[in-house]
Amino acid sequence: MNRYPLWKYTTIAVVVLLGALYSVPNLFGEQAAVQVSSGKATVKIEPVMLAQVQTLVAAASVGDSSAE
Repeated sequence: MNRYPLWKYTTIAVVVLLGALYSVPNLFGEQAAVQVSSGKATVKIEPVMLAQVQTLVAAASVGDSSAE
C-alpha cells in the first residue's frame, strides 16, 4: 500500500517537529532587557543593590516588567 518505507516517513516527521521547535521563539515578541550582575560568580548581589537599580530605572523613566 505505502510506496515509501517507514524510515522515510519517520525522518520527515522528525525534521518537521524539529523545525517547529526551532521556530517557537519567533512566536514571542522581543523585549529589551538589562541584567545586573556582579563581576564574579561567587559574589552575590544584595537586596540593597536591587533597590538602587530600581531607583535608577524609575529616575530614567524606564518601566520594569519584573525584578528578581
